[in-house]
Amino acid sequence: LWIRGTGLVMRRVANGRELRSFLDRCLTTPRCLLLDLGLGDEDGLKICDEIKARPSLQKIPIIVLTGHKKMLLPALNHQALYFIHKSHKANQELLAVIRSVYQDTAIGANCNTAQFSLWCCQ
Repeated sequence: LWIRGTGLVMRRVANGRELRSFLDRCLTTPRCLLLDLGLGDEDGLKICDEIKARPSLQKIPIIVLTGHKKMLLPALNHQALYFIHKSHKANQELLAVIRSVYQDTAIGANCNTAQFSLWCCQ
């Protein structure tokens, strides 16, 4: 998909239930979360709230990905760090945002060798 071929390591879950299960059994805190708000089984904004309410997870940067521009403010109000609207330029924007997140979290400027720990999508 958009991140394929970049060298980033991703873990993918299909829905909110799988995400919760993954986070509950995760031995290391994911360095970043790409969350598609269009999850089939529940509201992605609710998931943002749940993650930010857990002390062990609240520092995970959440990048929200959606096809609905009107979700920008709601996503940011639910403590998402970045918002990316699905478009023909979204892949370039996504990689730039991931690089920024990695630099901001002192993981390093070369995100191609860093671990992008979780990708949650529909």
